[in-house]
Amino acid sequence: MDISEAPLQAVLAQRAELLAQVKALTSELRRRGIARTDNFIGEIGERLALDVYGGELESPSAKDIDLIDGRSRRIQVKVRELPAGDLRRYTFASLDFDVAICIRFDRATYAIDWAREISAAEIAELSQAYRAELRLSGSRARSAGVDVTESFRNAWSKLQRQFA
Repeated sequence: MDISEAPLQAVLAQRAELLAQVKALTSELRRRGIARTDNFIGEIGERLALDVYGGELESPSAKDIDLIDGRSRRIQVKVRELPAGDLRRYTFASLDFDVAICIRFDRATYAIDWAREISAAEIAELSQAYRAELRLSGSRARSAGVDVTESFRNAWSKLQRQFA
């Protein structure tokens, strides 16, 4: 029986099993030193930024800054894991950083589609205000700033080899 045809109770019963799998995945990523929180795709992006730029990761509770790089720049890392062709926005609570790294992973393959280093000034110029945040469209992020895709793909390959 296709899940779309299953009774609602049966579908909901699968929720506990799926949540247990997510918990096990998060525990394994923590054990391997890749993740510190439940936002594992964001944690992977931060780890890759550390590998690319050097420096030191900030505490997971730090606001607006994820990494102080080897040049003392305050970096915010934004990661989206989306289906092919989907260009959802990146949101910023403030511009209290020097540069943002916007990374887009393909949800089906976990390959890095692109990565861009974008200054806070350029984000301010390209974003739209919405309530208390700024929204940068994925299509603008994809072509803004400096293309750092190859550096992030190389870091991603190296990280995967470490845990093969």
